[in-house]
Amino acid sequence: MVNLRQWPRSARPILLASQVLWLSGCSLSTIGVQTQQIAPGEAPMQIGTPVRNNVTPMEAALGCYARSLAASGRPPLVIGVGEIKDFTGRYSINEGNVITQGGSLMLFSALGKLGGTVRIAERYDSTIADRELGYMERRQLGDGTAHEVDGKKVPWVPYYGGTIQVSDYYIAGGISEVNYNIASRGAEASLNNIGAKGRTYTQSVAIDLRIVDTRTLLVVDAISLSKQFSGYEVGANTFRFFGLGLVDINVGSKGQEPLQLGVRAAIEEAAIRLIGRVTAVDPGPCLALRTQEVQPQTSEEIFAQMTRDGQAAMDGNALVGPMAEAPPQPMLPAAPMSRASVPAQPEPQPAPTPAPVMAPARTPAPARVSTPKPAPNATNPQTEAPRATTSQKKSLNSDTSGQAEQAGEIIQIPFDINDAKLSIPAQSVLDRLSTALTRGPVSLVLVARDSEKLDPAQRSRLLDERLSSLVAALSSRGIPATSLSMTWRPTATDTTIYRDGPGVQLLARVKITK
Repeated sequence: MVNLRQWPRSARPILLASQVLWLSGCSLSTIGVQTQQIAPGEAPMQIGTPVRNNVTPMEAALGCYARSLAASGRPPLVIGVGEIKDFTGRYSINEGNVITQGGSLMLFSALGKLGGTVRIAERYDSTIADRELGYMERRQLGDGTAHEVDGKKVPWVPYYGGTIQVSDYYIAGGISEVNYNIASRGAEASLNNIGAKGRTYTQSVAIDLRIVDTRTLLVVDAISLSKQFSGYEVGANTFRFFGLGLVDINVGSKGQEPLQLGVRAAIEEAAIRLIGRVTAVDPGPCLALRTQEVQPQTSEEIFAQMTRDGQAAMDGNALVGPMAEAPPQPMLPAAPMSRASVPAQPEPQPAPTPAPVMAPARTPAPARVSTPKPAPNATNPQTEAPRATTSQKKSLNSDTSGQAEQAGEIIQIPFDINDAKLSIPAQSVLDRLSTALTRGPVSLVLVARDSEKLDPAQRSRLLDERLSSLVAALSSRGIPATSLSMTWRPTATDTTIYRDGPGVQLLARVKITK
């Protein structure tokens, strides 16, 4: 221990400062900073945290949507990535560009997180590919083996063209906004030169992306997303004399939500929405899984888990009861129910004539139990909400012409939360329903997000209106109400939320026969 009194008064500040610096160096290990000396005589290097997966709050949504694309049965889209530029022009002398210049790279990673359900065409940097093709055309490129060309063995790789696969769509756009100090608050107080201060502030960025048909160069859809960021700063200080000595102490802390992480999450959500537009696979239920914090699992891990769960469901290991269907009920015309008691719903557009509503099949649905399926000769007096497995869902979105299952194709019809109108993806599916009916009967599975929570009476009234919208839409497409029958709907007193996939609840089932 050094005794300051033994040192001259003029040298005491220097000695005190040196002790502080020495203590700060010794305390590196106490604050989690590790050092490692690689070779003798070298200064130790600081070793930080290990490399990790760059996860975002969108991981669950990406994994879920990859699962939805895989379950649709459609072939993978081939998508190219164009330039996603920083159009804000914001630049800091000390820190350089305020906004990331790697928007295109973030989009590449977002598409890669979809688990192979989307194939990525390299259009951003084709330098190496162009050089290789040039070597090949000049007969300079070989692979170490001999190739037969016109009856001769040659050491170069023959090139006949057509090796580059065409893309279906490409995504381009940019970061268009960065807004500083949208709102700020703060306070500062002091007494006898001893005080404290605190401040919060908010800023935002916005991105604008578009998806373009590669063959026609028509913009299929465009989207604009905005994200706000918050930060804080707190501190305390003192500046006063203690006897003949002047003491000046300042302590504080500040932090900000990672700006570039928010840009990455916005690009990932935009990618899901744009792909949903061209595939007609509704991303809404999966977008409900995004969070306000970074998720520990990657989208690939979430996708793999959902795939295992889906396989378990097909094997009969899911926690569901027997999958018996209620006897089909005939369609009866009825007047639409009022929506006055359904909260937070937009007013529907008046129709020229009231659409008929299906007569409800009031077959009660039992609670889910983890019991084996009954034997073929077993009877079940009650009917559970039918649940379509992955293998059963042959969506019209896939545009396939394969054979339907013996029981007919099973197609999801999604509805927005608390809304009786058919969503755009549902309209797109109904447009191709006639083709499916040529292969046999079709079962329509009416679904909504599981965040829609109404009491049984409200849910029943809203379901009546949704059925009316469905009947009217089918009638306009040449499918009469007489060809529809209700196979299942919950009772007016049933409070159970029946699941039909991640973030999705089952509303009713309707069978169509031609």
